Amino acid sequence: MTAIRGAIDVVQNTEEEISNRTCQLYRELCLRNDLQERLVSALIISLTEDIDCKNPATCLREKGFLSETPLFCVQEARIKGQLPRIIRFLLLTEQKIDKRHDVYLGKAASLRPDL
Repeated sequence: MTAIRGAIDVVQNTEEEISNRTCQLYRELCLRNDLQERLVSALIISLTEDIDCKNPATCLREKGFLSETPLFCVQEARIKGQLPRIIRFLLLTEQKIDKRHDVYLGKAASLRPDL
């Protein structure tokens, strides 16, 4: 099992923005890791409390992604000074990946400057 992480910021707390940014992060994770969707075992999604217009798991399903994969959304712990409007992924896959590529996009890139 391989775990791949990712995060992205949501500029505005709207249904359209949440959907667009969630799908952008998922597509980029798949692209950079050459993922086969059928081998994704589960996706855990966390979001900061200021994202409340739409469930990111619903966004993925509506766009046709991960229809057979368990998706689980949780609210991120509230930490002083944390970045606002962030969606994080922890994707679990059975696919053998030689070099894992975590993906941090937009303002979320500041969460992992080492990447």
